[in-house]
Amino acid sequence: MVSVLDIGGLQFFDLLFPMLLVFAIVLGILLKAKVFDNSINYLIAIVVALIMLFVPSVLEVIKFITPWAVIITVVMLLMVLVF
Repeated sequence: MVSVLDIGGLQFFDLLFPMLLVFAIVLGILLKAKVFDNSINYLIAIVVALIMLFVPSVLEVIKFITPWAVIITVVMLLMVLVF
């Protein structure tokens, strides 16, 4: 029986979320640097994100670091709001 707290369905997104994170970071860096044209920036970001999927060690590092980075960011934001 499926419950509200069942997170087994999220295993489908196990590869999608790190790929989107790498895509967004690489695209942000390329757009900020303005080295190439926008279409080339998108292509490079997609290629880097897809290549990342074939390197399991990088994928595991991203999966390990992401929750900690979110927790640290939320705590720092709350500290800024309190003080």
